Amino acid sequence: EMSINSKNGIYFNEVQKLAMNLSNKGVIIGLCSKNNETDIQNVIENHADFKIKNQSILIKKVNWLDKVTNLQNISKELNIGLDSIVFIDDSSFEVNHVKSQLPQVEVIQVPEKLSEYPALLNKISNLFYNLSNTKEDTLRNSMYSDNLKRKSHQKKYKNIDAYLASLGLVVKVSKDDQQNISRISQMTQKTNQFNLTTKRYTENDVKQFLESNEHIVYSFSVSDKFGNNGITALSIINIEDKTAIIDTFLMSCRIIGRNIEFSIMNFIIGELRLLKVETLRSSYVESSKNIQVKRFYDDCSFQNIPISKFQSDYKLKIIDFKPTEINYIKLLNNGN
Repeated sequence: EMSINSKNGIYFNEVQKLAMNLSNKGVIIGLCSKNNETDIQNVIENHADFKIKNQSILIKKVNWLDKVTNLQNISKELNIGLDSIVFIDDSSFEVNHVKSQLPQVEVIQVPEKLSEYPALLNKISNLFYNLSNTKEDTLRNSMYSDNLKRKSHQKKYKNIDAYLASLGLVVKVSKDDQQNISRISQMTQKTNQFNLTTKRYTENDVKQFLESNEHIVYSFSVSDKFGNNGITALSIINIEDKTAIIDTFLMSCRIIGRNIEFSIMNFIIGELRLLKVETLRSSYVESSKNIQVKRFYDDCSFQNIPISKFQSDYKLKIIDFKPTEINYIKLLNNGN
């Protein structure tokens, strides 16, 4: 059926080209198939008309488990939300099973008229935010591939600290960097899990922060021996005389679980000391996805001031800050 010379082959060929185009723009291609793994691998490696090669398929779940379980495992292994997954299948049974069990997943059935399949895939590209808008988008596939290698490497270590120490973590800080405007805006728009206030900012908003004398915008790129994650953390600080306010503090899910947030907080406090700031204020505003960071400011020795069921404000006297000792993260200020 996939042969370019067969009746439907031209449609499958076009669909594969469109899928590869999405992959080149940073969309992850995965396989979720009820099949024998060796049979599928044989098609990928040896079928002349199968254009999507191994290096472009980031994750494969080819087995006889139900597809709901496999999609849940894909979500966990890539550390992405189920609402970031688009599931395409030609089986009504599979489509309806996933729809009923995983409503967060965008589920699409291959049309009965295969001539409509390429147009459907073209429409799917609109579901993905800002394709190829930043360097981080175009490198996303390699970054997720590096993350899978990290998880495999982690199995060698008995405790998390020994594993983290083995990574050679380096965090580079950029301050008020005009070149990062689109990436900074994109992170505020897309980051949900580790985001203390979930404020969304346009590129124009970010530009105004960069030009403001009252704000400092810190962006952080993170790398280790497995690769570079690019700019994956951000903090926007508002300074009013001897008081500073953390307007935004967020990190990409790609770098969660490495204690990088504490290293960043240690850095920010050090910067504010140099600026003679005495008091730091911040807020946690609960969303549907950021419960995991509810205690972050408490863990950083801030005083909790409950405001409502969904919000806590925080206050810290800089002189009272207790830094978290992390000796396995090297932090470079502006690359120095």
